[in-house]
Amino acid sequence: MYKKFHIKHSYSGIFSEQGGSIGAFQLAHDILAYNHEKGLKIFDKTDIKIVTYKQNGVSVLTEHGTTITGKKIIYCNGFESTEIIKNKFVKLLFTYAIVGERFEDEQSHLNGTLFWNTAEPYMYMRTTDDNRLLIGGEDEDFVNAEKRDSLLNDKSVKLTKYLKKILPDYNFRMDFVWAGTVGETKYGLPYICKHPNFKSAYFVLGFGGNGITFSVTRMELVSKMLKNKKHPLAEYFKFRM
Repeated sequence: MYKKFHIKHSYSGIFSEQGGSIGAFQLAHDILAYNHEKGLKIFDKTDIKIVTYKQNGVSVLTEHGTTITGKKIIYCNGFESTEIIKNKFVKLLFTYAIVGERFEDEQSHLNGTLFWNTAEPYMYMRTTDDNRLLIGGEDEDFVNAEKRDSLLNDKSVKLTKYLKKILPDYNFRMDFVWAGTVGETKYGLPYICKHPNFKSAYFVLGFGGNGITFSVTRMELVSKMLKNKKHPLAEYFKFRM
């Protein structure tokens, strides 16, 4: 590992070409823009206050007093789905990341490679297109958003310390730090299914790092469900409560 990547304190690993990275924020906006041109209506920054579930449709009341009706509703709201479903179906975690200032020296030995260890909590690392180094991890059990954000400084120090340990020759200077909330499921799979307590509703929840990875599968499953057809993989992604 040191000879190829200059990484210390790592004795072995699996090197694979089966991987990739993408700007999730830009991808989401590009997909929305593409479908907007095809007629999709987008209502940003609009909170839903009340949803009435019926056998043959749903009625949604927004914060502005507007009522929206439809035959189906699909929830793709990640960890916020725990505010709707009261069962214990996912374990929520805090996660943290830092990114350094632009690195002026040559770092081609790191470029285009994703690094991920098997520690508890795990760490991951990659470079960016503008010659920065990003490292993240340090997950902890979810308490609330205030607790998550209060740990930003402490987690940035720990991530920086770990980076300097494995890359002692890298002149890392932190530029940004941020936190998020992620979820883990018992079987490590996302949820793509109905819930018995919510008629005419579907849940598409990419927990366990399965957001973009399972996006095509989710599209195929939901398309079948909306047509009242069965998908051979549906059994693997249902709620088990």
